[in-house]
Amino acid sequence: MKFLVQRVKDLEIENLKIKEALLIYVGIEKGDENKNLKEIVSDLINKEIIEKDGKFVLKIKEVNLPIVLISQITLIASFSKKGKISFDNSLERKKAIEIFEKIKNEFQNQGLDIYHFPFGSYLFIKNINIGPNNFYFSF
Repeated sequence: MKFLVQRVKDLEIENLKIKEALLIYVGIEKGDENKNLKEIVSDLINKEIIEKDGKFVLKIKEVNLPIVLISQITLIASFSKKGKISFDNSLERKKAIEIFEKIKNEFQNQGLDIYHFPFGSYLFIKNINIGPNNFYFSF
């Protein structure tokens, strides 16, 4: 399971417009159906990735920013030596949808303000990356 977390402002996706948020891309791969999602989300929201006074000292759960979850198969992509893309490590769609929904529920269970779009949605996303701060996590 892979996450790419970005702190963004002026986020626009479809009809959703948010002044500032954490945009979290989620890649789900084979083997993720056996992982403890509650533990993963808890670990993620306890990462000190929010900047204050020039230092990363605040945890995701400590800031009152909405979280926007987006499924992102390209986080699971691999490439051959010739540059051909492969998604062989991605989990089958039906199981990945179930896991994505469970991840969303775990974030909500933590009392966080969550927005999401259906798994696999083709989206146009417009935002300004603050920092830019991008954090990549693999569980």
